[in-house]
Amino acid sequence: MRDWTLQYSLLWAAFQKETVNCDCPDGYEPYNDECRKISILPTEQPPDFTPLKLVEKTYEQYSQWGVKIYDAGYNLDGTGAYTLYTQTSPASFWHNVDSVNNKDYGAMNRTGLWATTYFNNQQIGFSTCINAPVEKTYLVGFGVDNYVTIRIDGVPIMQMYEQENADTFRYWNIYPVVIKKGIHVIEVIANNKTLLAAIGAEIYNATPAQLMATTNKTQLEPYLIFSTEDLIGAYTNLGDNGYPIIDDYALVFCDGNPPFYRKVEYTPCIVAIFDGQYQTAVVLKGPIYISSDYGETWEAKLTANNWQAVSLSATGQYHTAVIYNVCMYMSLDFGDTWSVISIAALWKSISLSATGQYQTAVAINSSIYISSDFGETWVTAGLSLGYNGVSVSSTGQYQTAVVYSGYIYVSSDYGTTWSQRAISKGWRSISLSSSGQYQTVCGYYYVQTSSDYGQTWTERLSTKDWYGISVSATGQYQTAVAKSGYIYVSADYGITWVTKESARDWKSVSISSTGQYQTAVAYSGYIYVSTDYGNTWSQKGIVSNYVSVSINKKSE
Repeated sequence: MRDWTLQYSLLWAAFQKETVNCDCPDGYEPYNDECRKISILPTEQPPDFTPLKLVEKTYEQYSQWGVKIYDAGYNLDGTGAYTLYTQTSPASFWHNVDSVNNKDYGAMNRTGLWATTYFNNQQIGFSTCINAPVEKTYLVGFGVDNYVTIRIDGVPIMQMYEQENADTFRYWNIYPVVIKKGIHVIEVIANNKTLLAAIGAEIYNATPAQLMATTNKTQLEPYLIFSTEDLIGAYTNLGDNGYPIIDDYALVFCDGNPPFYRKVEYTPCIVAIFDGQYQTAVVLKGPIYISSDYGETWEAKLTANNWQAVSLSATGQYHTAVIYNVCMYMSLDFGDTWSVISIAALWKSISLSATGQYQTAVAINSSIYISSDFGETWVTAGLSLGYNGVSVSSTGQYQTAVVYSGYIYVSSDYGTTWSQRAISKGWRSISLSSSGQYQTVCGYYYVQTSSDYGQTWTERLSTKDWYGISVSATGQYQTAVAKSGYIYVSADYGITWVTKESARDWKSVSISSTGQYQTAVAYSGYIYVSTDYGNTWSQKGIVSNYVSVSINKKSE
């Protein structure tokens, strides 16, 4: 006999640990490939009812007509298409074949129970816990004299209307029910209309063929998840002689004392997104390439064009790319599909805030373009200059743009107003930490850093034609690339640098929020990825004229 007074807390805790990597809405937590929300209500203590003892109940008509196994899609009232299974004497484990004056055979006679005394319009109810080893379709069987509601975690899987119909007990009725993996509460609320009364119910981890092939309890035992036979001798705890029945809430009676009500709600996981997972590279006179596996594989999107730059939101959902002297393109679905933004300029660079709401684009001989609605509409700000690069902070509040043969310009009001900083240099690229406090700029012969939101700058590297720079969310990890030079990495906010990889015509580099994932691209070369903070690099993709790369910076 199974012990249905489970060590509920221990089992529940064990299943709670079996979570997946997914994001959930507020109030939900990851659980078995989806998100789950638990709501709790207390029971009234001390209880204001007298429980009734559950005793064995048999009757010669129980299960006398065989077994009905219903198809999927049955109605909640128990009606639907079914297949009838019968047995011939002496086989009588499921079907009470010799039903005349015989109370020993058939499924309902071996599982039936009721209160010691019965009367017309009587209700009994009980709650207990079950353990479903995997999520799948289980078979729920019952016979009732006269009608029943069966709920799992407060959700009805059977809700018969008030009736007095001998079919409910002359057949053993089996229904296919999908049950999620884990610990669940099953509640059975049975009602007697007149005269005799009984309820028998079981849950099977078996197919109809496996079930109907069993001829005794020993053969059935491996398939049993629950049986009312194991509750004979227990007491009612729900309904007229138990705690009140509450819609959507299950009475948890197997998790210590006092019992409580629990409501379980599920919703699908929000797509799990990881730092550095999404990456996009653009090619001069070529397509856009996207990757969703940390740069391991790449897929071409859009047609060949004079792409100049691309930027991703923190999740990678929002992309914006710019074409020199043509327009911009944006994607709302991780780079899968794109739509045009018909603003022509000599575009050179683009940068998105973490959410993608704030976007800033710069061009040669143009003002700065800013958007605060995910790229839907744009306005101009700042002076009309030969801008070459731009970067915005995670929130979008702090922004910095650089001019080739010009100055550095900073904004602390989402790009609305700009102030000139540093000295005139051949600046090419700029990158900000998540907060905007740490900034690193590079260009012809110079790499400089700032730790005060771009107000003051300190020279760190020189003697190279620096083309690309990227910093991690904190600013600690930084990577720079040089034309006909190497990859240079820093782990101390840009103070000291170490040479990596080989001399190539490097054009752009982008690093993840943590700095662990890094991707650099070379003109007339390949895409190179690193998963160890820029220490080692692997060649990916195909030879092409790559000019810009961006990877998502998702902070946990």
